Amino acid sequence: MKLALPIIALALLSSGPALAIDWTVDKEQSSLTFTATQSGSEFTGHFGAFDATITLDPANLDGAGIKVSVDMTSVNTNASDRDAQLPTADWFDTAQFTTAIFESASVVHSGGNSYEASGSLSIKGAAKTVTLPFELTVNGNQASAVGSLNLDRLDYSIGSGNWANESMVGFPVTVNFSIEASAN
Repeated sequence: MKLALPIIALALLSSGPALAIDWTVDKEQSSLTFTATQSGSEFTGHFGAFDATITLDPANLDGAGIKVSVDMTSVNTNASDRDAQLPTADWFDTAQFTTAIFESASVVHSGGNSYEASGSLSIKGAAKTVTLPFELTVNGNQASAVGSLNLDRLDYSIGSGNWANESMVGFPVTVNFSIEASAN
């Protein structure tokens, strides 16, 4: 019995917290889009290149982490005039800022399949703290996440200069994502 107690104590000390789950994003099945208005009409654009590093176990969010890098040069709104303007200094300034980054500081469960990732969103050199709500469905080693985030484009100096008012392009922008991933 004296030998059993140290073995049990060692087992309890070495068990530690549950390991987080790393996810690999299926880029072909995932999307990152945005919706805005120009001249009073809504339009949608998408980013063709983005990468995400996701560590998340819904049963143990202490070790959760999400980092998304978006290649701002991969934007496409299916309007050649608009697409030619977006890389310029007044808009995304992709000559200086090729990447936008979201990095979570925490992920919390907000009920049912709902979660919120709070962290820093950096676009065009401006970093702001945001809370990103999303719905998560996990089925075995497959996961789907969908969510959206409402932004004010001026918070990130997007549409500066002659575009710093709403006469042509609205301030609100909604970023939408749909992620399909598999557990590593």
